[in-house]
Amino acid sequence: MRAKWMMALVLVILVSAFGGTAGYAQESKLSQKTYGTPEELVPPLKYTVSVFNGTVGQEEGRPVLYATSKGKPGLLNVIDLADYKLLRSIPIPPSESSWAHTVAPDGTLYVAADGSGARLWSYSPVTHVPEQVAVFEGESWPICVTTDEAGKVYVGTYPGGKVFQYDPATKQVKDYGRVIGAIPQEYVRSIAYQGGNVYAGTAHRQIVRVNLATGEKTNIAEGLSVPEGDDTVYDLDTIDNRYLFARYTDGTGVPGPGYIYDTQTQSWLDVVLDNVTGLHETDSLDGKIYYMSDKKLKTFDLNTHEVALTGMEYGSGFRGADWVEFPNNPEPPGKNLVTVRYDGGVAILNIETKQVHLYNTVIPGTPGVVDRIQTAPDGKLFFTGVQTSRGSIIDPKDLSVTTYSLGQGTACIR
Repeated sequence: MRAKWMMALVLVILVSAFGGTAGYAQESKLSQKTYGTPEELVPPLKYTVSVFNGTVGQEEGRPVLYATSKGKPGLLNVIDLADYKLLRSIPIPPSESSWAHTVAPDGTLYVAADGSGARLWSYSPVTHVPEQVAVFEGESWPICVTTDEAGKVYVGTYPGGKVFQYDPATKQVKDYGRVIGAIPQEYVRSIAYQGGNVYAGTAHRQIVRVNLATGEKTNIAEGLSVPEGDDTVYDLDTIDNRYLFARYTDGTGVPGPGYIYDTQTQSWLDVVLDNVTGLHETDSLDGKIYYMSDKKLKTFDLNTHEVALTGMEYGSGFRGADWVEFPNNPEPPGKNLVTVRYDGGVAILNIETKQVHLYNTVIPGTPGVVDRIQTAPDGKLFFTGVQTSRGSIIDPKDLSVTTYSLGQGTACIR
């Protein structure tokens, strides 16, 4: 027994000695390296446009699209939809991006923006000047925003999982507190207002009704049959000042089931809409809700509860959807659903002609934050960015940059 212990001790000493020698040799070799002063060559992601959400407003009697593009700082962009041209692109430092825009009854735009904290911006369609009106202390991400009939603004946040109210008349912010408060970090991922209540869609299955007068909180999703894993209420919208349109997903934005809640009867309709995608539904047209599913524009009839195809296809989901008419233009006629794409382009879906019109982006590109770098056999470098719509290829020989369509990379494969 003693001999075995002695042998084991010798092995430990030998391994330690060789390990230490190898580490010493490696350290000595590295210490002999010298490096020059870093030299700035070229921005690797200079021309990317990434837009998460947008909404439609009015300026001088014309429909405009508001959309914030990601950058350092982010840019608030205003696009004339009738002539399809960029009217202005305004930096909003230190904010970097936004998932949530809404237009108040008086026409004021509100943007809930992240980057160096959770902030709320207002933008006047008359003065064309954005103004930071609120900072939500302790919160890093203001994920959703809505307004009531009086123009008060409501914002849902992360990581506190809170609902805040901003009153433009008094410039005051009211904290309604955490809507659940069960774990340290929680999301209010979506939000809607109706009849003196705010409805907060969480990333924890619950849809919490917050009574604005009393502060009382009630989970209206209790008993709702939602598939296992679809815990996030990714989208929650007011329809016709009566219904709530709720879309659940696993939290990544992939297609998920949609449900409709009647606030008058305080009950869920006996229907499940399959594979719903996108953010922000709008009011019904002729009693029908229009929504995206399986890359097809479908309708749900609020009277008959029937689902039908429109014959229109669109390769993405809505990132905000609004009804727009162009009275001075013969084309497109009647009602149009307008939405913005991730790359900043605009899609106009005409209900009368059943045509889908796609327009290239007019939003200027901004430098993106690099997420992944990969070398190619020919020595070129491939770059992808954090929440970007395009990647780039850089040739180290001449520093030429070629961009290509690609979202955020998650891994590099050799």
